[in-house]
Parts: sequence; structure tokens; C-alpha cells
Amino acid sequence: MGKLSFTLIRKELDVEITAVDGTLKAYKLKEFSGVQRKEYLAKFNMDISFQDGKAVVQTAKDFKPLSETEFLALCLYNEKDEIVPEKEILEFPSTAIIGLHKAAQELSGFEDVEVRRREMLTKIAEGISTDELYKYELVVNPKIVESEVKNG
Repeated sequence: MGKLSFTLIRKELDVEITAVDGTLKAYKLKEFSGVQRKEYLAKFNMDISFQDGKAVVQTAKDFKPLSETEFLALCLYNEKDEIVPEKEILEFPSTAIIGLHKAAQELSGFEDVEVRRREMLTKIAEGISTDELYKYELVVNPKIVESEVKNG
């Protein structure tokens, strides 16, 4: 096997957004830190519980899908290098949110996570076991999550 090489310098992408008054506002998308990655992935599993060795999706009433703006609120920074609050991002036009979300996913290596999540939820609905669920590799080992759910 070859050599792996990484950098601890997070990738960044400069973003300019034209405000309603016509002025340009500078933003920056940053690659997730390990803490941000963990926080985001933890949200992925909030709607999954385990019963008798099977993964179960919460009822539609309890289910709150992850949003693009929640994702951006972890990695979009303003000119003061502060995280942009989701409340502010919600004021952006839809096309800006879609474009920023796509770029942010690529920057942090999450391009296919939503696709894998939909596949995983379909399999859960079909009665997938926790062992089988692990192959979807949303970075969280379901046995660990199951243990945490059981132990509170």
C-alpha cells in the first residue's frame, strides 16, 4: 500500500454574495473540522432507534429532516470569521442556498451522504438489521449508537 498524506489546514472557498442594496458581502466556506463533522453526523442518526437488533425510523410526526441551512450553519463564515447563523442563511435566496450547500458538501467530502442516507432509510423500512446497517458507513457504528440508545 502507498503512503497517505494529509494536511491539518482546512480547505476554504471564498464566496461573494450581492446584498439587496447592491453591495458585495464576503463570506467563506470552510471544510468541516472534526467537531463539526461529528455534530453533523450525529444529527443523521437522531431519527433512527434500535429495537430487538433492528433499526427503526421514528414516525413521520417525529421525523425532522436535515436541512441545507443547518449544514451551512456549520461551515459558512462571515468577513469577521464568525459562523453565519442559520437564521441569517434562511434569508438568502433559494438558488444561493442550493449553490452554497453543494459547494460546502464537496468541500467537506459529503457529496454522496444524502444519497446513502435515503438508501439507508429505505433499507430500515424493509427491516435491515443493525449489522447490515453498518455497511452504509455514515461514520457511526450502529452497535455503538444502539448501545448509547439503550444506556441513555
